[in-house]
Amino acid sequence: MAVTVTGTLTSFGGVAIPAGLRPELWFVPTGTGRRGGQLLTAEHVRAALTGAAWSAQLEVTAGVVPPRKYRPLVKHFREDGKFAAQYFVDFEFPVPFGGGDISTFPDVELGPWTILTQLEDPEPSGYKGYWRHAAPGDPDDGTRTGTGDVFLIY
Repeated sequence: MAVTVTGTLTSFGGVAIPAGLRPELWFVPTGTGRRGGQLLTAEHVRAALTGAAWSAQLEVTAGVVPPRKYRPLVKHFREDGKFAAQYFVDFEFPVPFGGGDISTFPDVELGPWTILTQLEDPEPSGYKGYWRHAAPGDPDDGTRTGTGDVFLIY
């Protein structure tokens, strides 16, 4: 199931890549896999890039066997349209159900055995699984010994 993922692509200075470099942003799965009866290929997905903002339709990685993530790939082209350079951004990320802004994604894949514990609504958005709402005033909020209610979010 593909979801919309968004974010920005900038230099370390927070500036968009100059249009003269004709940047393209692609997302490359870390390999092929299977989810249920669905076989997944490792096709590259091109993002729509407008200035620094981008969006892409990426496949949810939850439940893929073996576990897979995406790696961003940046390509540059000369003014005549010929290829100039490419490099991978040294970062891999899972795509959760619901998609959304990449800044809200977990650093690791959250499995069905994961239980989030917090006072606020579950983050990252799109999380499906168990959530333990810590009781207000609990001196052990956020720990395995604290009190609260457990909810199944689906």
